[in-house]
Amino acid sequence: MKNGLAAAEGSLDYGLILCPSCNEIVDTLPTNRVKIFHSLCDSPRCREAAAESGLDYAPLTRPAAGEGERP
Repeated sequence: MKNGLAAAEGSLDYGLILCPSCNEIVDTLPTNRVKIFHSLCDSPRCREAAAESGLDYAPLTRPAAGEGERP
């Protein structure tokens, strides 16, 4: 659980990353409101199903510390 200061700053993990094949929660993201993103989980069954249907989901990666931040 986040402390009161983190909650006041709006850094709660309201963002969800869901697998579109099995609907499992892949990860959470700190967002200021509920947001849902889709990315395949690591299950071979889900990856095979996506490949067969022609979907091209990139693997989930988080930027390294400092990457993607504006100066």
